[in-house]
Amino acid sequence: MRSNLAGVLWLVVAVVATVGPARAEPFEHPRYRYTISIPAGARLASPPDADELVIHSWAGFIVSLRASAAATDDTIDRLVARVEDRYLGEGKSWTRKTAGAPTTLAGLPAYAAEYEGATGRVRTLVARGRRAAFEIMFFAQPEDYAVLVGIFENLLASFRPAPDDTLAAPAPPSVSPPPRSAEPPTARPSLKASRTPPPTDQSPEEEEAPPI
Repeated sequence: MRSNLAGVLWLVVAVVATVGPARAEPFEHPRYRYTISIPAGARLASPPDADELVIHSWAGFIVSLRASAAATDDTIDRLVARVEDRYLGEGKSWTRKTAGAPTTLAGLPAYAAEYEGATGRVRTLVARGRRAAFEIMFFAQPEDYAVLVGIFENLLASFRPAPDDTLAAPAPPSVSPPPRSAEPPTARPSLKASRTPPPTDQSPEEEEAPPI
């Protein structure tokens, strides 16, 4: 009897430790400095400093947020192609793409899409900041997707990139700057010369004396 009770207590402890907090909690990544709100009842299932942040919820969904240093040629199209090369197609996790459109995430250019596969329904969003690129995925079973996807939308609404990720990089010049002129600049008349009175036809004796 005592051993059975101990087993029940350990099960309760495990459940309490697994279920996340009762309210959404802010989180800031220590390296990429983006912030999000961990949904109520969910928990981090990865180290907080991992490049791929994984959030589990007993409600029945998983969120994956992968951040990486953005390469110069990491356009939104390239980021989408990278995700689909990994997961979409024959013998892969996703069998078909059901939707996709350009969008924004906290001011960053982004692309949102939905997929279906053996693991259920998936919503993805890729975004490109000045320093970092983001791949965010939401997984849920088809029967739960419509109910739970609103939680994911709230998580996306809470996302904020690092301050220096929101600044647009300066665009390279489209043409070379105009060449400088080889002619020396025209000299300005000196102040002393500008004060010299102009010559007159009168002799010095005929000139009027200046007023006192």
